[in-house]
Amino acid sequence: FAKTDIQPLINQGVSKNDIAASIYSAVVNQTITGLAQGRKIEGKVMFLGGPLFYNQGLRKSFKQTLKLSDENAISQSRIDNLCKFLSDLSNKFEVILVSSGAISAGQAKFDLPRTSVINKQILSSLGQPYLMEIYSNTLSKYGKMAAQILLTAGDFDSRKITNHAKNVINGLLENKILPIINENDSTGISEIVYGDNDRLSSAVAYYFDADLLVILSDIDGYYTADPSLDKTATIRPVVNSIEQSELTKISQTGSKHGTGGITTKLLAADFLMQNGKDMFLASGFDLNVAREFLLNSNQVGGTIFKGKR
Repeated sequence: FAKTDIQPLINQGVSKNDIAASIYSAVVNQTITGLAQGRKIEGKVMFLGGPLFYNQGLRKSFKQTLKLSDENAISQSRIDNLCKFLSDLSNKFEVILVSSGAISAGQAKFDLPRTSVINKQILSSLGQPYLMEIYSNTLSKYGKMAAQILLTAGDFDSRKITNHAKNVINGLLENKILPIINENDSTGISEIVYGDNDRLSSAVAYYFDADLLVILSDIDGYYTADPSLDKTATIRPVVNSIEQSELTKISQTGSKHGTGGITTKLLAADFLMQNGKDMFLASGFDLNVAREFLLNSNQVGGTIFKGKR
């Protein structure tokens, strides 16, 4: 990153610590994903949902090439599938959804170019209520209510803010209301610039006492090599440790709707593993793998990252 990339952030009040932390985990082209946490009655589990937006043309994922259409249109079928999944999960778990996508939701309503941080903040402010409306309307089909909580990864630096958020989430869960955590892009711009939603998801899983983080993405597992370059690459079903070199690579996957890729997911997994928690990575386009894993305790795909005990 050149000084010209960083100076505008300093001018806008972003702390040097936030910039340094974001640069460390920054990669390019992250897919828009959603996140959900669930806490099992006899334990706690965290769940991350899949892409909610269509992207025009061919979109390369770590395993496959997907042909999609209707650029900037919200995929209602994916919303339906995710909400049905969340409804089914809530019969077994207490579920918290942490969803990105507000900027893209805003651009679906108002075609403002994403050429500056302020434009992205405007789009996010416009998209947040629209995204919540979509979730609320869809979840109501399954008899579920939703509530919104706005957080940034930096909020977890404050014990007071963390405890307040945790108390609200626990209260919502006790009342059978689905908490939906969105990134507060209006005030926390480091996530906007670097798309570090995976760091937020791992923080939510850790500080809100989840036992398992499940990330559903266009990246359907952690491969032995980049399958776009190595046709013999296979998904590693179980990972007990991650090489340091893997945590500093720059990945080239994802869509124009976000900024990130496999490296940020490995960073999230490593953080949780070091703190004794597990993470599961699977496809967000086909929820069958996650369904089988979470509802039937049967791993038919994806990668489970095992935390240190």
